[in-house]
Amino acid sequence: MLANAAATITTKGMMAMRPKVALVGASGYGNHYADMLLHRVDPESYILEGVIDPYAVKAPLYTEILARGIPIYDTLEQFYEKHTADLVLLVTPIRFHKSQAITAMEHGSNVLCEKPLMTNIDEVEELRQVVARTGRQMAVGFQWSFSPSLLQIKRDILNGVFGKPVLFQNLTVFPRYDRYFNRNNWAGKVFDPSGALVLDSVATNATAHYLHNIFFMLGDSISTSAMPTSVKASLYRVNPIETFDSCFMSGVFGSGCRFQYLTTHCAVENIQPVLRYAFENAVLTYDSNIPNSGITVTFKDGRVMQYDSPSRNTLSYDEKLKFMIDNVTENKPIPCGIDAVMPHMKVCDALFDTVEINAFPAELVYRAPDPMAPLGSQAGGNFVKGLYQDMMRCMQENLLPDELGLPWAKPSTVIQLGEYQHFSGAKVGYHAKG
Repeated sequence: MLANAAATITTKGMMAMRPKVALVGASGYGNHYADMLLHRVDPESYILEGVIDPYAVKAPLYTEILARGIPIYDTLEQFYEKHTADLVLLVTPIRFHKSQAITAMEHGSNVLCEKPLMTNIDEVEELRQVVARTGRQMAVGFQWSFSPSLLQIKRDILNGVFGKPVLFQNLTVFPRYDRYFNRNNWAGKVFDPSGALVLDSVATNATAHYLHNIFFMLGDSISTSAMPTSVKASLYRVNPIETFDSCFMSGVFGSGCRFQYLTTHCAVENIQPVLRYAFENAVLTYDSNIPNSGITVTFKDGRVMQYDSPSRNTLSYDEKLKFMIDNVTENKPIPCGIDAVMPHMKVCDALFDTVEINAFPAELVYRAPDPMAPLGSQAGGNFVKGLYQDMMRCMQENLLPDELGLPWAKPSTVIQLGEYQHFSGAKVGYHAKG
């Protein structure tokens, strides 16, 4: 139990500890955290000790934060001059994650950092050393890794309930219009305006959860993920961005299990994650496009098991936040920490270091109006004809676009992950400091 936590009397008259929480970043996705803390989390389960954001006045909930008397500071250092925190929530630009996490842990706070933790695998070791030295917990906000249903499935995988993993597949189509890429000064960019590496792309950001989940579910313990031995990938873009908005990837793990990850912003169909995880004795399926659907496991002998949707509580109270607030006193192993995110980080760094980004053929590209734009607006987005249907064929046949012989497809690149140890950044113009 951390010494910082404040004692209170529960309705049953028993002493309970109310962890002190600090929120760093109150705008953008930080507003999601602010909304949960102010409106959806049991107020008796924590104390919002402070908000840290130099631009807090622009936050949607700024007026309410002020009205509640919650202190606001520009920096974590200023916050720690007057306060302590059991848990710090980092919802800030990527370039601040490492330094803010270190500051928080060195002041005795556990940390929940939104994904991605960082962009360069070479910088991870310093963070590891701080975790070891301070004894604090460092969690990364891939919310599916905190989902009770997926954690139960992972335990069942580890216990051999479904047999040996054979093939894990994910397909996701998140159509994105001009406003998505214009919403800030780093979307689709290699560097942010300060020169910090961000590598923002469909695989590192928007659908990162589902690539990470493939690795996470195959980890050899609850808190680890499996590293592929090799991957084969092709990258594409249709939008005027520096990185890529479509990624088609397959790979293999040391266990022999294979995976396929198909994702794009460039199809107009809105297809939430579709999973198919095949084992020797069963197939796990989840289609989040079906209302109120859960995860179904169908065994070869005809038996069927059902698990809750991994997104069951996302709209009410994120499981990652609940876990980390509770964990101030429970001190359980964190399911998604530094070790668990390393395979996703390494694969994404390898993509940027190794794989060319291709343009879709101009004759397949078309504009579609933005359904959220005001009537009469010219706002829209760039899309590729028939791309979703092509991706579905790829998933059904477990082939990449070039393997399927699609006319627009460029050859995929094979990456041996065992030989890839450091991020050079040569392709994107990055030069490591020091």
